[in-house]
Amino acid sequence: MRDYHWEENNDPCKLAYYVNKQPVHKLFICSDYSVIAKKAGKTYHIALSKLLDLSLVSDAEVTLYNLQAEKISSMRTSGDGFAKFENIRDDAAVIKIEKGKQVTYLALDPNQSNSLTDFDISGERSETDTEFFAYADRDIWRPGDSIYVDLMINKADSDLPKGMPLVMSFYNVDNMIVDEQIQQIDLENKQIYSFKMVTASNAKTGLYRCMFQVGPKSIRKNIRIETIKPNTAEVIYTFENMVDNTIYSDKISGSVQAKYLTGFEVGNAKIKAAGRARKISVPFSDFKDYYFDVYDLPSSDNNFDVMDVLTNAKGFGSFNGNQELKYFNTPINVSIETETILPGGGTNKEGKTVTVSPFESYIGAFRKEGSGWNGNHTFAENVDVSVVNLSSKGKISSKRILFLMYSDNT
Repeated sequence: MRDYHWEENNDPCKLAYYVNKQPVHKLFICSDYSVIAKKAGKTYHIALSKLLDLSLVSDAEVTLYNLQAEKISSMRTSGDGFAKFENIRDDAAVIKIEKGKQVTYLALDPNQSNSLTDFDISGERSETDTEFFAYADRDIWRPGDSIYVDLMINKADSDLPKGMPLVMSFYNVDNMIVDEQIQQIDLENKQIYSFKMVTASNAKTGLYRCMFQVGPKSIRKNIRIETIKPNTAEVIYTFENMVDNTIYSDKISGSVQAKYLTGFEVGNAKIKAAGRARKISVPFSDFKDYYFDVYDLPSSDNNFDVMDVLTNAKGFGSFNGNQELKYFNTPINVSIETETILPGGGTNKEGKTVTVSPFESYIGAFRKEGSGWNGNHTFAENVDVSVVNLSSKGKISSKRILFLMYSDNT
C-alpha cells in the first residue's frame, strides 16, 4: 500500500492503524438460565435457576461433553433444579442446558473457576488410593505373631473384571518373599479380601512389607516387627522428705508398690532401680549469677544403685539408699531407671526423674568483674566477692555460718 507506514500503526487517524488488525469478537449466548457447576472428585453438581425471578428450573436436560465434543452423560434436573453426575471418569469440558426453546452452554475451564478459598485445598488425588485401601489391625507386631491384613476395593471406582487374580507377596527385611497368596476378585459379592501371615518366633526384626498386585497396579502396606514388649505393670514411688517433686535429704529412701496396669497388686516381684546424677547448672533461679559448686571437685561415676527389693504379697517394698548425695555439693537431678521382674515371667522397664537437695543450706559466691580483658582483674585492683547463704529451698537464710575463702596464688 502506498499510504501504509508501519510507524503510524498506533495512530487511529492513519491507515496503518487499521491494517492487519484482528477483529474483536465475543461469543454471546442469549438465555434466561443461570448455571452453577461444581466438580468434586469424579462428581459434578449442577444447579439451574431463572435469571428473571431466580426460580428453580426443573426437568431441564443437562448434558456433559468432553473436549472432543463427545457426549459423556445426560440427565434431567430435579424439582429443586439440581442435577448430580457421579463416577464421571472423563473430564467434562462443556455443559449444555436445554429446556423447550431455551438452550445455554457453560464452559468448564478450571482456570476460570471461582476459588472457594484463598488457600489451596485441592490436595492430590491418587487413582490407586481411591480405588484400593490396605488395612491392618495394629502398627507393630512381635516375632511369632499372626498378622492380618485386609485389602478393600472401592467398587464404584474400580472396573476390575471377575476372576482377576489378586496376588499378595509378603517380604522380609532382606527383601525376600516369605509368603505369597492369591485370591480371585469378585466385586459383585466381595469387596474386602483378607490375608493372614505368620512369622517365626526367631524371625528378624525390622520393616516387612505386603505388596498387593492387581493387574498393572501395586499397593504397598508396611509391616513393622519388633521385639519390644509393652509394659503390663508399673511401680509407684513414695519418697521420704519429698515436697513438690524435690527430695530434701542426702539419701534417697522411701517405699514402692508394684501394680499391674489393670489395678491388681504384683506380689513377689523383684524391683531393681539405678540412678544417675546430673548437676543443675542454675540450681536457684533468683541467684543465677552465683556459683554454688566446688571448683576442684574430682570427677567420679555419677551412677549408683537406688534399691533391690522384693515386694510382699500386697506388692509393697521399702528401700534405704546408700549413696551419699552430699558429694555432689549442689542440688542435682537424678534419673531413676526401674526394672521389674514379674513373678510369672517377663520384665517391665520404666524411668522417672526427681530433684534432690542434699544440704540444709548452700553458700554461693559471685565475683564482680574487673576492669581487665574479659572481666579479669588487674594486679592493682581488689577482688570484690559477694557471698550469699541460702536455705535448701533457695531462700535467703538468717542462720550465721562460718566460711573460709582461699586465694590461689599459683
